Amino acid sequence: IGTTGSGKTTILNLISGLYEPVLGEILIDDVNIKNINPEILKKSIGFVTQELIIFSGTVREIMKWVDDKVSDDEIIEALKIAQIYDFISKLPDGLDTFIGQKGVNLSGGQKQRLTIARAIIKKPKILILDDCTSSVDYITEKKILRNLKEKFTSCTKIIVTPRIFTIAEADKIIVIDKGEIVGIGNHKELLEKCLVYKEIYETQVGEIING
Repeated sequence: IGTTGSGKTTILNLISGLYEPVLGEILIDDVNIKNINPEILKKSIGFVTQELIIFSGTVREIMKWVDDKVSDDEIIEALKIAQIYDFISKLPDGLDTFIGQKGVNLSGGQKQRLTIARAIIKKPKILILDDCTSSVDYITEKKILRNLKEKFTSCTKIIVTPRIFTIAEADKIIVIDKGEIVGIGNHKELLEKCLVYKEIYETQVGEIING
């Protein structure tokens, strides 16, 4: 978490190998990513960005775009975890519903949930969510995050967000400010010892109360 322009997305691009660090190194399971085959690294990371990429096709085709061998049961499970299956199942054509280019016939929140489901289908070792629940209501967002924690346990989840309530229950929270890490800990610890985190928290609580 951090303010706009603090460097959150840059860190994600470093983790996924899109940028190379000028100083230091990036390790996954104690292995420098420079020593990992780029194709293996790519297959090991599921990345849902702020810029949602949805090509035209049926829901089934969109989900199979990542892996054409996945079954309908696997697709349905991923859609359920991402809290989009109830919507899809009520459409006349279900998984055969045609989605237009860039998801033009979906709402912002529906597009976000579909792209999360598509990333889950990949079964990545690392799942990166870059502020990709901004158009989802608070209750649905909490259900998605709970599902990811309870039902999608085979990977490390990295969530980037400007909203404290999105990551308040995370095992570890890293606070970024002006390109530097200024705090690491859980929600309670950071409220007590990280001024930047406390300021973000108090600002957002105030917006909720006043809004």
